[in-house]
Amino acid sequence: MNFYIDPYIFTIDKETLTKSQLEEFIENIIDWKKLIDLNWGNVYRLKETFDILFKYNLFPLVDNLKEVIDKYNIDYIQPEEIDKILNSLLNKLPTVEDSFDLSDILIDEDNLSLESNRNDEFLDILKKLTVIIKINCLSRNERDDANIIISKEIKEEELKFNAIVSLVYPEKEIELPKSIDIAFNQYENYRLFCANIDPCIVWINSKGDLCQKIALYIKIYQLDKESEFFYLEIEPNFILHDNFYKTMKNLGFDIELPKINTLLRSISEEILNRNMQNTHDLRESKGGGSKQIKVNQYSAWRRDIDYDYHLHYWRNGNELIFTDVVKHNNFKITRL
Repeated sequence: MNFYIDPYIFTIDKETLTKSQLEEFIENIIDWKKLIDLNWGNVYRLKETFDILFKYNLFPLVDNLKEVIDKYNIDYIQPEEIDKILNSLLNKLPTVEDSFDLSDILIDEDNLSLESNRNDEFLDILKKLTVIIKINCLSRNERDDANIIISKEIKEEELKFNAIVSLVYPEKEIELPKSIDIAFNQYENYRLFCANIDPCIVWINSKGDLCQKIALYIKIYQLDKESEFFYLEIEPNFILHDNFYKTMKNLGFDIELPKINTLLRSISEEILNRNMQNTHDLRESKGGGSKQIKVNQYSAWRRDIDYDYHLHYWRNGNELIFTDVVKHNNFKITRL
């Protein structure tokens, strides 16, 4: 997954800022820093971020932060801590322009309309950001839904508009002028992203096992808001075995959205002990008196994913090890 920071997310106007807006700003900055530290997605910023924030005196300077933090008697964080987080975000992140080799674009027409306090220049820079992302997707033949905008004061979850682009520099293998349809999800903080994104999107765009684990953690969180595994601060009570990934991919559960959806639902429900009528023990043989397969303290189980596929796993109390995704007539389980 790719995340792109809209410069407007950093704006602080100390003259008009309310206490709730300040608290939201602090929460959002800390939350996105956690995402970056988890290192499971790519995060980018625009080159103009510093320039536009300083131009309109909206950069969150430490003195301004101290003034508003003192004004509203906020004592759970120091302005110097926020300044340190901001500097790590703004100074260490790669830029969109350098990463995608796209230094300039020209938008002839667009129909983006937002109810926001941002001025026209902040609106234009948001357009530029989204168009660059779209051009990159077109030139590299990549999925749009792998890209998430980090922004604020946008009511709709999906940032959607049309534009006509007449210039792309350096040139790409795209015929110009180009009419493009833009639709990217946007979120104000990482928790909102996890609460609302379709976890199947995270799974299908995963570049490795960690991303797929995050997709599962998101699915679990959406079913149970007490389960915040997505911060990687809580040790989960389950493991995805190496053979799980192998068998899952062999049956297309990494590239087919309907399959991904049923798989994530099945694993999550097992972890949360829901719909347990869909589980059955795995036995040593087909005989009626056959015993359940056991290894040490673990018992072998089978859960229905759907009519055609099943999930095989080991359980020891609340501890789970998911080992196999199989077709319905396969009763084998990978041994521990």
